[in-house]
Amino acid sequence: MSVTAAHAASCALHDAGTCRSCPHLSLSMPDQLATKQSRVAALLADHVPAGLWQAPAASAPTGFRNKAKMAVAGTSAHPTLGILDGAGCGVDLRACPLHVPAIEAALPVLADLITELGLHPHDVPARAAASSGHVLVTASPDDDLMVRFVPALPPLPGAAARRRAGSASAPAPSWRWPPSTSRASTRPSSRGARRSSLTGRTGSSCA
Repeated sequence: MSVTAAHAASCALHDAGTCRSCPHLSLSMPDQLATKQSRVAALLADHVPAGLWQAPAASAPTGFRNKAKMAVAGTSAHPTLGILDGAGCGVDLRACPLHVPAIEAALPVLADLITELGLHPHDVPARAAASSGHVLVTASPDDDLMVRFVPALPPLPGAAARRRAGSASAPAPSWRWPPSTSRASTRPSSRGARRSSLTGRTGSSCA
């Protein structure tokens, strides 16, 4: 099987063990594509004759992903945008090399916006039955961006049991933007001021 040659992406986050979202990154691009196509061909062997498969074509190794779904964790002053580790703490992936330049440039600005607006990321370890909030970013071919802030909802009674049973949980609503029409919750603090919140929590149990 001939594969269009290309180098695999170089990623400091992967090399440091910070992120393993790309489990085959240690392989060359031809080996990645050959392994994946062989897997697909084997699964579809009863329906697609082996001789009908064309050689896979490699994308650019970096800067090709025009959508990003970033879990928001950390604190309002120091948010992380990326994924959650095994303990539910935030792993910041703003430096992920897969995103198109427009998204790569926007992620630090969005993190600063979370701080500026006083939005409080969800503390997943403290409430293990709930998920984190997310920032969804999509870039158009001309580098226009669509940004959605999606808050996490507190777990409903019995949510943990339903997850263990494999039931789907209710989706979290999207925030409306600008903040004046946001569905993010506001509630009085102990000093009477009002604050906007992803989940109603103010701190983080992660170090």
